[in-house]
Amino acid sequence: MNQTPIVRRMFSVALTLSTAVALLLAANELPQVSIPLAASLLPLLALCFVSGHYLASRPTRRRTETVKLTTLKATMRTVHLIVNNFFNNLLLIELDLKDQLPSASLDEIESGMQETFRQLKALGDVQAVKETPFAMGALIEYPQATSAKNGARKA
Repeated sequence: MNQTPIVRRMFSVALTLSTAVALLLAANELPQVSIPLAASLLPLLALCFVSGHYLASRPTRRRTETVKLTTLKATMRTVHLIVNNFFNNLLLIELDLKDQLPSASLDEIESGMQETFRQLKALGDVQAVKETPFAMGALIEYPQATSAKNGARKA
């Protein structure tokens, strides 16, 4: 694991403190002084180990978030392509049925397609992956644009 100088320093301090505690406990000349002194150093030792572990794990969490975001963006590009292909086929069908369907229905289809494209684009443009619970599993939060039909909505 690549450790930053701060993490190395924290582990070095922890090692030095643990050595000092061991030496103090091993010294039998002044047990009335060495045991309380060793006991007072233990919380500092624990703090050094915990801080070092926290600092060492931060880059891993950052990398994990970056991988999540990269995967989400690749997935969204693929989804966008699939939905776009479906909508192109739907437009071809719409052209065939143009004379048989009322214009309000055709407008509704077009409006639904545009709203779907806006939502997919917003989801593909997220800068951080934040999940929200949903009945069928976690969903990714994304900013939702105001729709004239549905009013303002927020994820």
